[in-house]
Amino acid sequence: MRCVVHIGTEKTGTTSIQESLDRNATLLAASGVHYPPVLMNGRHARIACYAMDYDTADRRKRQFGLLDKASTDAFRKSFEMQFEKALDKNCETVLIVNEHLSRLRNVTEVERLRKFLSRHFDDIRIVVYLRRQDKLMRSMYSTRIKIGLTSDEVFPARPENRNSVYTHYDFRRILDLWTRVWGRDAVTPRIFERDLLIGRDALSDFLHLADVTPPKGFVPVRANESISPQALVAIREINKHLPKEWKYRGDIGRIASRCFPGDGIPVSRRESCEFLSHFEDGNDHVARAFFDREKLFDPVREDEFDGADKAEEISLTVPDMASIFAKLWAQSAVQKNALTAERNQARQQKRRLAAGLDRALEEKQRLIAERDRAIRHPFRTLWSRLRNRLRKPR
Repeated sequence: MRCVVHIGTEKTGTTSIQESLDRNATLLAASGVHYPPVLMNGRHARIACYAMDYDTADRRKRQFGLLDKASTDAFRKSFEMQFEKALDKNCETVLIVNEHLSRLRNVTEVERLRKFLSRHFDDIRIVVYLRRQDKLMRSMYSTRIKIGLTSDEVFPARPENRNSVYTHYDFRRILDLWTRVWGRDAVTPRIFERDLLIGRDALSDFLHLADVTPPKGFVPVRANESISPQALVAIREINKHLPKEWKYRGDIGRIASRCFPGDGIPVSRRESCEFLSHFEDGNDHVARAFFDREKLFDPVREDEFDGADKAEEISLTVPDMASIFAKLWAQSAVQKNALTAERNQARQQKRRLAAGLDRALEEKQRLIAERDRAIRHPFRTLWSRLRNRLRKPR
């Protein structure tokens, strides 16, 4: 059985791929492609948490309650059992997509994943997408604001510790680590540029690499899109009053992506070039080792930031803020009404099923009573049935 593992990196269309596989899992299964249920419904990060060492600090581990060795061991055992139980042994290809796998930092972590997958698959391929780091961080900034953060810093200062974006998005580190464990031939890096992707789309490109043809009726999903600069600034201000921890905050980020699509926060060319300079040597190494070229990405063009105002120069009037807030509120109400209608429909279906079950039980009890009478009084029962048949009009 073959397995294709998409390890990221982040902000390379992974959310759209995951939700597309989620929505079309039944269609894919019918064509011999399995997307593990244990990773569905937003639980894809479980496989990264499974691989992480005990002492690896990661917020996803905290979300799953993996706070010590005992809880981690129990989680790993449960994950293995669920994965194996749901695995379709008759399928040809299994797809795994989790961008946080690219954050694994230690050989022991990648080796743990290799040993787990090797129990089930004899052909495993690793796919990793590389996006120019300044573009990645601009997209990441949109995500941070959508989930409730308030920082106005797009490119963070370089810290001394390892656990930072300067480590997470060091592509040389990622490829050196994964090829060391899996071998060079098993790892396929791709440059995340629309013109270089099959179909100019992350989902189409990944399915092509996995040798998967979308079945008839396959519906792709676009998710986690960047939003307009004005909306970002407005939501950043709203976040100061509706913190991400507030349980009634709702899904503001997803609503904003639908209402205010855009290119994200603007930055200056100088900021982008300065941030990229930290990765230049590593990117050049990756370009020569894996792509037979001198530079991994095209240089930042002079006109790439034409007309892009600095983020701090984006000013919103009271009517602007009111308009953005009103659209968010209105769309939130539409979403709430749709969920209420869906919930009511589910309740009605449940009541219909319950009523049908009651009728089936009554019929079963009637047949049991009739059988018991036939056993106790066979001749009387035979005569009753014969009489009823004779009474029927011809």
